[in-house]
Amino acid sequence: FHVTAFSLTCSFLQKGFDMLAEGHTEFAPWYGPDAFEEEANLDRSRQILAVNLLNAELRVKRFESRDVGSQEHQEDSDALAFIVPNLLQFLSAMFPLEDETEKACLLRLKCRCFWLATRYYLWVGRCSNDASFSKAAEDFGLEYLKQTKMLLSEVGNNLSIKTPHLESLDCRGTNV
Repeated sequence: FHVTAFSLTCSFLQKGFDMLAEGHTEFAPWYGPDAFEEEANLDRSRQILAVNLLNAELRVKRFESRDVGSQEHQEDSDALAFIVPNLLQFLSAMFPLEDETEKACLLRLKCRCFWLATRYYLWVGRCSNDASFSKAAEDFGLEYLKQTKMLLSEVGNNLSIKTPHLESLDCRGTNV
């Protein structure tokens, strides 16, 4: 029941994202402008990053509970192949920031993006039949894990990252 209820919740959230999307298509599952513009409103850019990150996190959680090879699993996998690199590119353009309040918020988002990239690329590495592709994906995953650990060690105990939406049978607690 727990997995079924979660899948239904993810599906409803996905439909909600789709209704709110600006220029969203099945081929480009991204909400809002796909590039960070420095002259744009930083708060709006942070919202775009956060919505796309939540979308990706929920897709990762959902595809981990689905049968490999199912149509839904493939759709999430294809969407994540687009979303994850774009999240990282969007995020990299938003730093460095001077304002401490904005910086703390974006550090949380950055940590979550790196953790998502770690999970995604390690998953891709495990599922690939091509040894060289698998190795490259695992190297990406381990690099993002390293960056996540470095980021967390830099900020110390001053940064709490709440992720209750990622709780599952395998992952307990509300923090990264």
